[in-house]
Amino acid sequence: MLNLMQPRQLLMSRILRHAQRFHGDVEVVSYDKHGAASTLTYEEIHARSCQLANALKGVGTSAGARVATLAWNDHRHLEVYFAVAGMGAVCHTINPRLHLDDIDYIVNDAQDLVVFYDPDFSSLVAELRMRCRGVKHWVCFEHREGQVEDALYEELIDSNSSTFEWPEFSEDTACALCYTSGTTGRPKGVLTSHRSNLLMYMSMVSPDVFNVGARDVVLAVAPMFHVASWGFPFAAPMVGAKLVLPGPNMSGSSLFDAMEAHGVTMSTGVPTVWIGVIDEIAIRGRAPSRLKRALIGGSACSSQAIETLETLGIEVLHSWGMTELSPLGTLNQLKNGNQHMDVADRKSLKLKQGRPPFGVDLRIVDDNHREVPWGPSARGALEVQGHWAIESYFNSQQSALNSDGWLSTGDIANIDSEGYMQLVDREKDIIKSGGEWISSLELERAAQSCDGIQEVAAIGVPHQRWQERPVLIAVALNGVALDEKAVLHHVKQQVASWQVPDRVVQVSELPKTGTGKVDKKQLRTQFQDLLIPTDSEVTP
Repeated sequence: MLNLMQPRQLLMSRILRHAQRFHGDVEVVSYDKHGAASTLTYEEIHARSCQLANALKGVGTSAGARVATLAWNDHRHLEVYFAVAGMGAVCHTINPRLHLDDIDYIVNDAQDLVVFYDPDFSSLVAELRMRCRGVKHWVCFEHREGQVEDALYEELIDSNSSTFEWPEFSEDTACALCYTSGTTGRPKGVLTSHRSNLLMYMSMVSPDVFNVGARDVVLAVAPMFHVASWGFPFAAPMVGAKLVLPGPNMSGSSLFDAMEAHGVTMSTGVPTVWIGVIDEIAIRGRAPSRLKRALIGGSACSSQAIETLETLGIEVLHSWGMTELSPLGTLNQLKNGNQHMDVADRKSLKLKQGRPPFGVDLRIVDDNHREVPWGPSARGALEVQGHWAIESYFNSQQSALNSDGWLSTGDIANIDSEGYMQLVDREKDIIKSGGEWISSLELERAAQSCDGIQEVAAIGVPHQRWQERPVLIAVALNGVALDEKAVLHHVKQQVASWQVPDRVVQVSELPKTGTGKVDKKQLRTQFQDLLIPTDSEVTP
């Protein structure tokens, strides 16, 4: 027997249409590279998205065509999101921080028809133009003196109608394409559907996840060029929350100013972004007046950062995800039974990446691919399933899943008896010393609480006797000189003695991947000879 409900498809166009009808006067604030803010309403964003959809249709963009972006977090990028997905095409966000060869590969692999770009990326586009002959239209968001005369965004949309009949089609239609950062080979495309994305956004706004509502002001700092700023440019209009897009300047002072100017209640960001905000809070002697929630993802957050923010009355929402999960995997919201934990237990729990929302399932497996029972000491390879998890990569004929239908994340994790997940390490980053495993993340958590350390990475480097030994590569606060013995003594108080790193090397900055994570592969190459004795050091 079939149901008797309306057969309404889950389509991205319904989000903006809903925002326009019921939250039309709510603002979207967009910053440019000079720090100037412009303000549009959801009513105006809808009208401009309609103009863009008409313009794209006029240049031959059909259903399923890939339309790419090389852009910062701003209102034009948001309009491309909605216009492209709404008309049934695929919005392909390109990470400009990737290597030119990878971007070249991505554009050609996706077979992009149109590329929208910010003038900051004009030189990159000049290189791509010769390599990516399949792109028929290059559209620049703003005019810049001396740039190639590509189509200009405002001129492209100005002559088009501000009404567009958003088409109806299957919710299983593809709507967005995002490539992985390619740290273990060529970038791989993750192609999401209208259905998978809508289900994730509805989960995101729920009370037990990010609890986003019409009374919120959301500062979307996570880049829109990578997994759609973690989904917040869609989740905010879905509930009518005011949206603030920071543009290219993500310094602590600029973000603090934006938070204060617009009454931001919730902001996203990787740990390095929040370090900048925390530093600015220290300089000004106060937190942004209305900031209540700090969403931290991308990499593990230090206990020091969590404690600093929560002491200021800012709830930290520690999360984990991956491109293959669109990206929401877990979020650390306390259960009712956790509300009255003592300080030490609460602090320990907040370090975990949390529980999956409905729609995502997790498990950990041993080396024989048998599921490991959950518990305080349980560790295993983390695998996922879910309504917004991939089945296969774009242009791949093979499934990305293992034989029993689970996706390997490449992480080693613990899942406790309540279902809270904590990353132990990446499989490729875990350190094997004398046959025993040492977690680089556990060493980093221990070192990050040491006075004077701003950022730290633990890596394994070759050792003649023990195969590998851990070392810490650290950036100091304000560039002061670190006391190596003091740092190692601090770490020794928190880990087993044989896990204590052999060295602490101070550097001015840590190399980052295109998604802002520490590039440990580069560090391992750079310091591969650190513990190998030279000829003069070898005893005859």
